[in-house]
Amino acid sequence: MNVDETVAVVETQGKILSFDRETLYETGVQWLNTIILTVLLAKFLYKPVKKFMDERSERIKNQLSGAKEAEKSAISMRDDYTIKLRDIEAERVEILEAAAKRAREKTEQLMTEAQSDAEHIRQRAYKEIALETEKVKDDIRHELIELSTALAGRFAAVSLDRSTQDKLIDDTISEAGGVTWLR
Repeated sequence: MNVDETVAVVETQGKILSFDRETLYETGVQWLNTIILTVLLAKFLYKPVKKFMDERSERIKNQLSGAKEAEKSAISMRDDYTIKLRDIEAERVEILEAAAKRAREKTEQLMTEAQSDAEHIRQRAYKEIALETEKVKDDIRHELIELSTALAGRFAAVSLDRSTQDKLIDDTISEAGGVTWLR
């Protein structure tokens, strides 16, 4: 077959490249519709969709920056609370140390007062002992005076010799309670 014959066969059948005219026409109309639809969509929907996407992108950026700011704020607050906790801990230790110091001072004060009171009681006891000793000495002096008076009365009633006088003195002393007399 030569070229003329092939062209004749194709023309007689109404096909080009094994497509018939109707298929080519439909394909062309579909391509034209697609182009028209793309142009219309681009003209009417591209700007609103692009605007929506830009707004959404901006919202996401704002949310991300807000989240970063919130994170920075949270970190700052955490650091502040950490510092405050450290300060509170230091203050607690300081308060406990001050309380312990006050307790030691109070204990020392009480011990000093107790020692002072004990010393006063001891001094008072010594004074009372001294007073009682003086009282006993006075009582003994009075007894001796009475005893001497009684002895003098006996001596005056009887004039005795020295051995009789010593015997009377010893008898009187033994009656008085066994007090020894210095001769």
